[in-house]
Amino acid sequence: MRNWLQAVISLSICALLSGCGTTALLNFHNSVVDIESAWLDEHNQDVDLHLAIGASEEQFIARYNSATLLAEQLTAINAHLANLSSFHGYSRSADFDSTFVEYIDNLKQWQRVIQDEDIPAVDEAAERQASLGEKLSSTTVQNQISAADTALGAMASLDRTEIPEDYLDAFAKWEANIREIRQNLSHEKFIEANRLIDMNEQFVTHLNEIAKQHGLDLID
Repeated sequence: MRNWLQAVISLSICALLSGCGTTALLNFHNSVVDIESAWLDEHNQDVDLHLAIGASEEQFIARYNSATLLAEQLTAINAHLANLSSFHGYSRSADFDSTFVEYIDNLKQWQRVIQDEDIPAVDEAAERQASLGEKLSSTTVQNQISAADTALGAMASLDRTEIPEDYLDAFAKWEANIREIRQNLSHEKFIEANRLIDMNEQFVTHLNEIAKQHGLDLID
């Protein structure tokens, strides 16, 4: 997901434009750019790593569940750990990173109890691994909800004085979309949340178009 809002050139452009409301719109649009950029950065922070973990885990579970020997189970865990060790450079929140460390540590504990052939401990490690996988998913969603809350709070604080009505109408629709994204995430309606996230482009593109119609020169 990319940042679709375009940055305005600079405040000095107002000297070339007519109308006392131009400066207010320029400042407002700049604030909107900052809000949207910060929202996307925070919303996406853990997503790429979570998807990579999920893909590796899917392969791991298939291999582990088809194993008939402890040695085969151990091979499946080793392969999963090897994949996880290659996941460098991903953006992640502190909460996600903490759970990810727990996730890896439990896999290593799982290795040890398989080597010791401690069957009750093997089963316990498997159950804990499933719980940690769910915790990673929950942490990702909670951080996305927090990102929406931050964006909505910043939107509510903006001074709407002298902002054209058509721009405010478009802004209100974008604001409502983020509010709906937050609501669907909180109710674990992820398909609908993703659909709304995909709609972000059209809302901010419309804001850019209206800003241009009111005289702002934007960087493409």
